Amino acid sequence: MSSEFWRNNHTLEHLTPVGERFPEIGLAPSLRMACGNGTVVEFGCGDGRLAEFFDPTKYYGWDINPTAIDAARQGQ
Repeated sequence: MSSEFWRNNHTLEHLTPVGERFPEIGLAPSLRMACGNGTVVEFGCGDGRLAEFFDPTKYYGWDINPTAIDAARQGQ
């Protein structure tokens, strides 16, 4: 995908529609169980919507979308 795609779709509402913060319902408990108490590194973390399911001292999220990262840092 080109950088133009990300500039034009910075909110990514087509992936996670407004009002549907967790489209992957039921996934978080499975992820928590699979990760145990270890460190979690999420590439493509978006706005950090899954971060709250993990120990914040052991969670690291990266994304190429600066708008999403700003939202994640603000806890939105």
